[in-house]
Amino acid sequence: MAEPVFSVVIPAYNASGFIVKTLECLNTQKFSDFEAVIINDGSTDNTEAVISEFIAAHPNLRLRLINQNNRGIAGARNRGISEAKGRYVAFLDHDDFWYLEKLSKCYEIFSAFPETTVVCHNEALRDASGKIVRYLNYGPYVEGMFRKLLYKGSCLSTSATVIKRDVFSEVGLFRENPEFSTVEDYDLWLRLSKKHKIYFLPQVLGEYVLNNKNASLNFEKHY
Repeated sequence: MAEPVFSVVIPAYNASGFIVKTLECLNTQKFSDFEAVIINDGSTDNTEAVISEFIAAHPNLRLRLINQNNRGIAGARNRGISEAKGRYVAFLDHDDFWYLEKLSKCYEIFSAFPETTVVCHNEALRDASGKIVRYLNYGPYVEGMFRKLLYKGSCLSTSATVIKRDVFSEVGLFRENPEFSTVEDYDLWLRLSKKHKIYFLPQVLGEYVLNNKNASLNFEKHY
């Protein structure tokens, strides 16, 4: 089988209550040339069984479940990257959600601008009750993007970001050190921005969903 255009990396930890909705958004994508690598990161609930059942019920999708001992979200994403076969790696956290044009719009950008290595789109922010509370506008790109990220903070979201797979051999993976927990993505954006231009799509192509398990909501740890 030919290698897919996209590899969707989905880290999952104790996600049995919401992972199905996340996986369902893959089934509605307009662009179908992708695989999904789902990393069960040592879950202690029935996440593995829920994912396995979904895979069995959707033979039309190229889904792979990989079980590992708990390494945290950075370790789960890194395992997904190492297993990815696609030209581009798209990240989708286990409680987030994509709209049906997500992959097709990103593919249009990569095709129109072959030098592009990173694409990030805007998102809707949905609270635990299911209400969209606001829209998250990422970017914009500026010359000296590294300095902007360093001094003004992160302006990307992992579930909204797609990266050319070859780039990881140059800039490295997510840091798994405990001191980078909750900011492992921000650290990667900093390294990427030193040498690579980030293309920011203005469209809202997904949702960032707030729940009690969002690691970035642990303010003391995040700080």
